[in-house]
Amino acid sequence: AIPALLLRFIYLPESPRWLVLKGRLKEAEEIISRMENYVKSVYGSIERIQVPKVELPSTNPGFKAIIKRPYLERWILMFIVWFSYYLGDYALVSVVPTLFIIHGFTITKSYLYFFLSSAGDSVGSFTGMYLADKMERKYLGLLIMILSAIFFPLWGLGIGGAPGIILFGFLVFFTQGFWLPVIYGYT
Repeated sequence: AIPALLLRFIYLPESPRWLVLKGRLKEAEEIISRMENYVKSVYGSIERIQVPKVELPSTNPGFKAIIKRPYLERWILMFIVWFSYYLGDYALVSVVPTLFIIHGFTITKSYLYFFLSSAGDSVGSFTGMYLADKMERKYLGLLIMILSAIFFPLWGLGIGGAPGIILFGFLVFFTQGFWLPVIYGYT
C-alpha cells in the first residue's frame, strides 16, 4: 500500500474527467496540458482537437449505466474475459504441485522447478507493459492467450523431461504475466 500511496501523490495525477465533473476545470486543463507536453516530448508533435462544448451529465448514472447499451455488451465481454483468466490462473497455481508429483519429482526439485518457471511471470509482465502501447491491445491479448493455450498442455505433459517442464512452465507463466498489463489497459 505504501508504494501505491507514494505513486498516487507523487506521480499519478487526478483524472481530468473526474475534475471536470467536479467543476475543477482549471486543474483538469493543467493535467491535460502536462500530458500533451509529455506526448510532444516523446513523439515530436500532437494534434489537439478543438471541442466546442462538452456535455456533462447532470447526475451520476451509477451502476444502471452498465446494464444498458452500449456498455452492457462490453461489460459482459470483460466479465467473461476476466472470469476466464482468473479461472485459468488459479487452476495454474493449484495444478503445479500435482504436475510435479505426477512426473515423480521430489519436493526439493518441485520447488526449484516452480521457482524457475514462475520467473516467467515477471519477465512477461515487463514485456507486456512495454508492448501494450505499441500494438493493438485486443489482438495482442488474444495472441498471448492462444500461445498460453499451446504452452499449458506442453507443460502439463512434461514434454522434454525436467528441461521441458522448466521451459514450458516459464512460457506459461510468461504468457500469464504478459497478458495482465495488456488487458488491464484494454479494460
